[in-house]
Amino acid sequence: MMSTSDDDRRHPSAFVEHLDISERQRLEESRQQLLDIMEAVCDYVWIVDGDGRIRYANHAACGLMGVARLEAVLGRALAEACGQEPGCHLLGDCLRSALAQGHYHGEVELRRNDGGGMTVYLTVRAHRDAQGHLRYLSLVMHDISERKQREEELSRRNAELHRAYSQLQEAQNQLLQSERMASIGQLAAGVAHEINNPIGYVYSNLATLEDYIRSILAALESYERMVGRAGSQAELLAQLRERHDLDYILQDLPQLLEESKEGIARVKKIVQDLKDFSHGGIPDEWQWADIHRSLDSAINIAWNEIKYRARLEKDYGALPSIQCLPLQLNQVFLNILINAAHAIDRDGHITVRTRPLPEQICVEISDSGCGIPAEHLGRIFEPFFTTKPVGTGTGLGLALSYGIVKKHSGKIEVESAVGAGTTFRILLPISQERRAQGR
Repeated sequence: MMSTSDDDRRHPSAFVEHLDISERQRLEESRQQLLDIMEAVCDYVWIVDGDGRIRYANHAACGLMGVARLEAVLGRALAEACGQEPGCHLLGDCLRSALAQGHYHGEVELRRNDGGGMTVYLTVRAHRDAQGHLRYLSLVMHDISERKQREEELSRRNAELHRAYSQLQEAQNQLLQSERMASIGQLAAGVAHEINNPIGYVYSNLATLEDYIRSILAALESYERMVGRAGSQAELLAQLRERHDLDYILQDLPQLLEESKEGIARVKKIVQDLKDFSHGGIPDEWQWADIHRSLDSAINIAWNEIKYRARLEKDYGALPSIQCLPLQLNQVFLNILINAAHAIDRDGHITVRTRPLPEQICVEISDSGCGIPAEHLGRIFEPFFTTKPVGTGTGLGLALSYGIVKKHSGKIEVESAVGAGTTFRILLPISQERRAQGR
């Protein structure tokens, strides 16, 4: 290779002239390969000067500008050639940003010469010589119109899915409330009977107390008159005490009051449980709750269905409070308890057992009822599937119970044998932290 002077090194064209023929040929081949590559790519490629005038455009870029030959746009302003309306300085602003910072990249909305719009990702780089003088700007536009359309379509479908999911949640909440009210309606007569029993003996006790008080007041009035008389009245006082049966009254009064207080407490508890089960106005919120309290509440509501059919045994373990939706779990326990009672004709037994497990708790409700046939076990959680006679079940109780337990990131399992009874096992996590992290 021939040696070159410093001046030659500062002027690339002079350097090329000093190359021998083979080197010029290789340089031309490389240049042609680069041009072939730029002509073959689908991206739009331009080389412009500092004023935004086109010096080169590949085949794709010429097509975008609506010309067949590069000569038709050489020297024209890029923004004008790309169909930008007068006064639109978008491309000019991109070029000025590249001149100031050395580069620019971002999404740009363009209008094609055929009147259509397109979105491109534009990359602009400023190329300078060793002295910092601008040589040219290179622009590469990648058409992302289809990708943007797909993104918009995905965004639209995602919004539709969110709306559908919200509607499904609302429908589920309405179903849950309907099932809750259906359960209350199903038990209404029994609940009324449960309330009437304590109300009846409270009313009877109050009538007896009224008689007792009347007798006590009469006896006290007589005492006051007799105390004011002279002489010994011991025999008359004893007769008066016996006539008004004061000894029995004084013995029976505390018992009547205790029974009345117990009856009022039972009514208050039943009414509160009814409110808890039927209340739909207050949204159920995640909170730390005592599962034994939820079980007792469900047992209290279902008691009239249970007490004539089975003995109920509680085997409660030492459970921690768990993070849950208490009203919804109340509905789960009530559904399973009612099913257990309906599976028994008479003289059966129901066991409610709880125990702690690592990071979760277990609730088991077992009955000695008729059991579930094997061919039905796989369907009992399906909506509207029921083995009860028409009019006695909605077919939604276990389906909703399954959904509620899943919502708690728990599991509901069932073991049953015809003639041997059924056990429902509910596993619930203590904390909902993992569920919250997974949303």
